[in-house]
Amino acid sequence: MKKYIEKIEKLVKKRMAEGEPKKDKVEQKGFMSKKEKLEVKDTKLPTDLVEIVVDAIVHVRKKRMELK
Repeated sequence: MKKYIEKIEKLVKKRMAEGEPKKDKVEQKGFMSKKEKLEVKDTKLPTDLVEIVVDAIVHVRKKRMELK
């Protein structure tokens, strides 16, 4: 169990250091202007259980950092 936790913590630190991919912002010029959808280029779905756990932990830690 200890090795499993160490492996997850190492991957979380690596993922937190990477940062998020930049999203292109669309400039709006009026109230009824057309809005385009923002696309994230790197959209891979994790299939490994460890990757799913790491993604969840990173998401929670980033949300906690926003609240502080």
